[in-house]
Amino acid sequence: MSDEAGPIAPHRSPFGDALVDPRAVADFHARRYGTRAPGSDGPVPVELVPYAVSYAAALRSHGQAPAALDVAADILAALSPADGGEPWLTATYLHASLCRQLGRLDAALAGFDQIIALADPRTDATHHAGALFHSAMVFKARGDWREAAHRLRACLVGEPAHGAARREYAALAAADRAPVTPAALNLDIGGQNNRDDQGGKWTVVDLHAGADIRLDLERDPLPLGAGSVANIYSSHCLEHLEPNRLRAVFTELSRVLAPHGRIRVVVPSFRKGVVYYFFCPWLLRRPLMPRLNSNTPVTRMSRLSSWFYTETSVPDGTPGHKSTWDFALMRTYLQEAGFVRIRRTGLHGCSPVFRGKDHPGYRAFSLYVEAEKGSGERRRETGPA
Repeated sequence: MSDEAGPIAPHRSPFGDALVDPRAVADFHARRYGTRAPGSDGPVPVELVPYAVSYAAALRSHGQAPAALDVAADILAALSPADGGEPWLTATYLHASLCRQLGRLDAALAGFDQIIALADPRTDATHHAGALFHSAMVFKARGDWREAAHRLRACLVGEPAHGAARREYAALAAADRAPVTPAALNLDIGGQNNRDDQGGKWTVVDLHAGADIRLDLERDPLPLGAGSVANIYSSHCLEHLEPNRLRAVFTELSRVLAPHGRIRVVVPSFRKGVVYYFFCPWLLRRPLMPRLNSNTPVTRMSRLSSWFYTETSVPDGTPGHKSTWDFALMRTYLQEAGFVRIRRTGLHGCSPVFRGKDHPGYRAFSLYVEAEKGSGERRRETGPA
């Protein structure tokens, strides 16, 4: 490698976890190019592709993006989309990223679109989400805010932990440049453990793997535009959140819900627990009641206390209970977030859109509340505390 770039520190290869020996990169340059410029010798031999990708990445990190692009072009000349797999995806991603960096937006978009079309988001999530993000930035640079927001949203659905995409989408939404489309999504908040999306009708939001949108509701905003959700359902999720985060969570749910959209929330009922404690203690031992904490004496009080607090689940890492609820508390949170027509219901008293979502086994200890996203009209609430 030329002296202009300076010494190459050991770095990770795109083709594995092993550190790339900088001498191997320099050896590749000497064998491949000698004193000739990259791009002058045609396709890179397939057996040298891993070294070539590492070499191009090293050039880029040393500020030699044009030379890196020439190497990436040599690599792509040796591969084809039909080959697929990690080498083609990595080389195409590198080439398209360099094109974007150098302002060759048409070539960049063509490369990213190839990846989006051919990469499997289940097995190649990193390449697929990265291509969606970088292509969104191309559209943003061109002033096409709607397409940029559309691709950022798709990126976050597949890779919700993509911090850059979340920040960019939030910036577009704050500038009113995220598209406002007719609300079509139905969100199931915290529904992965007992997943029932009713044949794709519901989009599950959860911190567990397998969720359609995976995030921590206590820390992360929903990667969705304002008013983009038709209905929200949440069963036995909110009691697992820190009480000091609940106002922010209800505000976020209100933000994404369309005007007049409906929300149904199911949580443990403090009222039922107290009734069972004083008058029907045997009911506290029924199956599906909140689980006892470990290393705890089995008494009436320890069973009731598990409605208020439980430790984190060891098998799957689900946070334990951190609060309990009555109708008055739920009504207050909903009112503060702009919901109206707040009412206490039962297992079979739900709106038609929520039919089949409630778990019958949770009826004995659950509080059921429904409300509507307001639009300035007078608020009305019904139901005993």
